[in-house]
Amino acid sequence: MNEKDNILFTCKDHGKDTYKLIKNTEHNYDNMAYVWFKDKVDGDEKMWVKITSGDVFKGTGRLRNRPVKLNMKFNDKVKFETNEEGITYGYK
Repeated sequence: MNEKDNILFTCKDHGKDTYKLIKNTEHNYDNMAYVWFKDKVDGDEKMWVKITSGDVFKGTGRLRNRPVKLNMKFNDKVKFETNEEGITYGYK
């Protein structure tokens, strides 16, 4: 973990486990969703999204993190949806 920047790096084999641990804290934050952004080129990134429409399972919101790898920026508008496995995937 990079504590200075509050960044946690995980290997491909354990990314889902780490995601679920953090995802399980959503109830501690009002109108926030923990969202997984997939990217085959630059690698995946998981970030907090402030919900502006919808709910924690499906909606739109604004990024509350500064992406490290993805071509996105803080406060970008994104869409997200939770699948049957409980993983919330996002896209711009």
